[in-house]
Amino acid sequence: MSNIKLKRAREIYKGFKGDTTIVAITDFISPELIQQLTSKQIAAVMECINTAYHAGKKTAGAEDIGGAVWVDSIQQLVGYENKKK
Repeated sequence: MSNIKLKRAREIYKGFKGDTTIVAITDFISPELIQQLTSKQIAAVMECINTAYHAGKKTAGAEDIGGAVWVDSIQQLVGYENKKK
């Protein structure tokens, strides 16, 4: 039942619908909550999670782009070498 609800919620959801994004968002919704909500309500929760993510990202002032960081305050992409192995 929850798979059908999630599939329908993904169709209703208005945010970016890339597979990685959808999985990341739905991972934050507990199975218990999915059982209790309608597909429309699950889609609304997904939109809230996505909005909160983007609001937090915007206030961070920087974004790691893999090998570089975009720094809002100087409007510049700064490269770095990842030394983790």
